[in-house]
Amino acid sequence: ACKVPEIHCMLENLKCTGKFLSWPKRQRCFEHCVTEINRDKPQRQKLREIKIKPICETRWVERHTSLSDFKELYEAIILTLETISSDRENWDSKTITEAHGILSNISSVGFLVAFNVASLVFGYTRSLSINLQGGSQDILTAYQEIQIVEEELQAVRADADAHFKDVYRDIKNMAGIAGLSENDLHPPRRCSRQTQRNNVEGDNQTYWKRAIFIPFMDAIVAQFEMRFSSLTKKAILGLHLIPTNLEDLTSEDISSISEFHGQDGGMPNPNSFKQEVALWRRKWASVPSEKKPSYLEATLKAMSKDMYPNIFYILYVLLLSSATSATVERAHSALKFVKSKLRSTMGQDRLNALMLLFIHRDLKLDYSKIINDYAAKNTRRMQLTNPYGDA
Repeated sequence: ACKVPEIHCMLENLKCTGKFLSWPKRQRCFEHCVTEINRDKPQRQKLREIKIKPICETRWVERHTSLSDFKELYEAIILTLETISSDRENWDSKTITEAHGILSNISSVGFLVAFNVASLVFGYTRSLSINLQGGSQDILTAYQEIQIVEEELQAVRADADAHFKDVYRDIKNMAGIAGLSENDLHPPRRCSRQTQRNNVEGDNQTYWKRAIFIPFMDAIVAQFEMRFSSLTKKAILGLHLIPTNLEDLTSEDISSISEFHGQDGGMPNPNSFKQEVALWRRKWASVPSEKKPSYLEATLKAMSKDMYPNIFYILYVLLLSSATSATVERAHSALKFVKSKLRSTMGQDRLNALMLLFIHRDLKLDYSKIINDYAAKNTRRMQLTNPYGDA
């Protein structure tokens, strides 16, 4: 939901480019252009013959991949669109018009600036997206990684001049591939009153830095603060109870933790929580720092549930708290693979079972036991032989 119009238009153009090249005949033309370019390149600089995919709306990792693939194959995409738009014998008028329009959009200065700015920012968030969409990310690690990325983005925003120099160098390289010179990177026409786009003053580099780079960095930092504010509050309250963090635990933190986790009635005995924290501190006071647990799972294994019931409950809730909802939403992505047109009439029980098998593919199944249970479930006239059983 970026409010920088140049970034939004750039993503829409990438989506249109992926859809345009998804047709088999156009894809073959693209592969032919990749082959033509690779003839004059050394082995290490040859382009990969991959398919340009449209930007995925739900999977952010695929969106990062689409940006990197587009940048790598930008020269081949330009050549493909130029070939289609100039060949009136093998292509219909509609395809030629679409190719000419997309070529004009992705070779414009605003697109090149927005694309390289987004590539820089998404380079910081790519690894974070992969970790957050995984199924084994606990809330402590997620909070730490989010804090690192947010602080780095703030540092990039504070030193915008130095970072945009590198971005502007990449912009000039892509502009050269599109047939643009450095003089063509000039800002759009300015006037005394402008309401539909930025009207800042400056040379080419200064204008694009003020018009796209700085507003986008401000928007990204603001999105981090807004989207992960609830995560920060939930994580920072209970994470002080981890033995390596007990030194930072204050009396105000103890009251806040008791109020936060005691209002839903989940704590076994909230009235004795302060005394329990005092015992918890004394337990770890004589333990060397290198032997103290530093994460949630190790802390739960090293403590007694009966001795510290309130602390056990708080840490257990934090361990169960998912960093994101990607694991739950993964079922919707799996549904299109399981419930196909050949399985459109299956029952709900069978659908649920197939969904669980598809999502949890990493679990090992005892096929011999499954066949034996199936064979013993109902009597049959013909004996069922288990191929996984003993001979």
